[in-house]
Amino acid sequence: MMKVCLFLSLAFACFTVNAQTSPGKAKGEVCATEPSAAMATKPFNNETTFKCPSLGSVTVSKIYEKGWRVVQYLPLASNTGTFQMVILIEQQH
Repeated sequence: MMKVCLFLSLAFACFTVNAQTSPGKAKGEVCATEPSAAMATKPFNNETTFKCPSLGSVTVSKIYEKGWRVVQYLPLASNTGTFQMVILIEQQH
């Protein structure tokens, strides 16, 4: 779990630094699903809900409706047996 938290922190920091140092360019965030016991219990589909810092709980469709886009999808498994789906989203200015 520590590796997952470290990865998410680094990814968010990279997006935040880029957004702050490049005015007028894209803004990015890291969004994640709730951890679950196994990937098979919650397949990735249009109903999958992600928690995003700026958008709250949203599906991929809602992310696009709000002017953001998904730029990367990352399935993450921890050494404690939990699984999470993480997406990197970007908003164009």
